[in-house]
Amino acid sequence: AENCTILNNTVTGNSYGIKLETAENCLVKDNLITSNGLGVEIYYSSKNVVVHNTIADNSENGMLIKDSSDNTVIYNTIARSRKHGLYIENSPRNTICNNSFQNDGLCISPYYENPGIIIANNTVNGKPLVYLENASEVLIEDAGQVILVNCSNIIIRNSNLSYADIGVELWKVNNVIVVNNTMINNSWCGIYIEGSASREVVNTSVGIFNNTIVGCNRGVYIYRASGNTIAGNKISYSGEYGIYLFVAPHNAVINNTVSHSHGEGIDIYYDSDDVVVAENTITDCLWYGIAAGASERIYVINNSLARNGGVTSGGISFSGIVDGIIAGNTIVDSVLMSIYIATGSCLIDTNITVFGNTIISSAEYGIYLNGASNTTIASNTIAGCPEKAIVSLYSRKQMFFNNTIEGANKTGMYVGGCSNVSIFGNTITESRTGMQLKYCEDITIALNQLTTPKCGVALYSVDIAVIAGNSILSGG
Repeated sequence: AENCTILNNTVTGNSYGIKLETAENCLVKDNLITSNGLGVEIYYSSKNVVVHNTIADNSENGMLIKDSSDNTVIYNTIARSRKHGLYIENSPRNTICNNSFQNDGLCISPYYENPGIIIANNTVNGKPLVYLENASEVLIEDAGQVILVNCSNIIIRNSNLSYADIGVELWKVNNVIVVNNTMINNSWCGIYIEGSASREVVNTSVGIFNNTIVGCNRGVYIYRASGNTIAGNKISYSGEYGIYLFVAPHNAVINNTVSHSHGEGIDIYYDSDDVVVAENTITDCLWYGIAAGASERIYVINNSLARNGGVTSGGISFSGIVDGIIAGNTIVDSVLMSIYIATGSCLIDTNITVFGNTIISSAEYGIYLNGASNTTIASNTIAGCPEKAIVSLYSRKQMFFNNTIEGANKTGMYVGGCSNVSIFGNTITESRTGMQLKYCEDITIALNQLTTPKCGVALYSVDIAVIAGNSILSGG
């Protein structure tokens, strides 16, 4: 279509309110576009003008510009979209000026370049929408939303970035500080960082400090970006994750308070190597408090976790992690298990150490290992697990030493289908069965102290076992 005018219409209740596809030189003006799926879409179109429209309460994006160029979007009111107020993807040389976003905002797709775009004089909830490209040495305060592209040495502080799609969006930046801001009920993310639109991971060196993030779908989301520090933030009631790192190596998550996430409190996934998670307080999350997967050299140290987990989750999860440490954490009242470590195969050496943790009142299991070979479980204190304090299944080359287990109602330590396991120097009390091993081989049980009402050590179909120097009281 060319040279069309869409003027003074009320458009409601449709999959698309207004859609321009392969359109040129069209005018969309003074329309009321509400309660549709997608409010306005410009697709493979150019040189169109969208002006003085009210676009509100649409269940997807208020407006989408995709694969289009040289369009003008000015003086519109865009409000309360379920996803994004205005989403721009792979669309160069568009002009977005003097629009008012209310409980809404702007999102620039990080997956494509949008060269020559002009974004100016827009507001989000009555405050400036700050959009900068290739800028440096700028202080941003009292903004409504902030989007930075290819910027460096920027400080974003003391802003209420609430009720926007994304409070802060950082794309290919370097040395940016985000400090002392408030983000409430952002529909997609509180703070989003992406290092590169390609497969490359970029060192962005962003510091995220002392922000309050409440009710956002994701609190902090880092993708293909390294060298960042997330510290001292308070993040609560996230729709998915409190903090999410995806393909994000060499990052630090320190001293944050994360609570009531509907997913994980902190999630580290896929090639997010060399990540430190330390001194955080994580409570009341519906899945794991801390989860890490498909990465190497993950260090979870001195965190405090309480009341995390759903039907199949709990405190800390390592899935497909190689070379990791879980140490010095306090884990209380996990819904299913406090620490879970698993790989896809017992032939993979995980090289994980679980050391010096305190676990109290897990609903089922304290430490649960599945296919977790070459692990060391040492000097942990586990109290009040109604099922089993420590479980190891289908693993090899494991050591369990100097652990203290109290009040595991059924079994202090259960080992099944494992080989080359050493169990020594542990203290187990008030468990019906101290240790139970099934279908195992090459087992050493030595110098343990077991006080149990029923059975100290129970073996079933175990080959090559050495049991020596143990103290077993009140057992059979």
